[in-house]
Amino acid sequence: MDILRTLALKGPLKPTLIMYKANLNYDLLKRYLDFLIKQGLIEERLAGRGGLVYSITRQGWALLKDWKEINGLLPIG
Repeated sequence: MDILRTLALKGPLKPTLIMYKANLNYDLLKRYLDFLIKQGLIEERLAGRGGLVYSITRQGWALLKDWKEINGLLPIG
């Protein structure tokens, strides 16, 4: 969810920036990015100079919205 929130707030980002914002090491980041792509929640695109950036998809936005709603229903504590 941290990756999705980061991409929702900051827009398309390079993997290194996602790694720092989500506080992950590179191996975990790569696994999570692959998983999120396979689920259709993020997409990988080529940016200028052939670099890769990742952005959230409509499905990713929908999941974030639902997650926020579910979290609001859960009791704190």
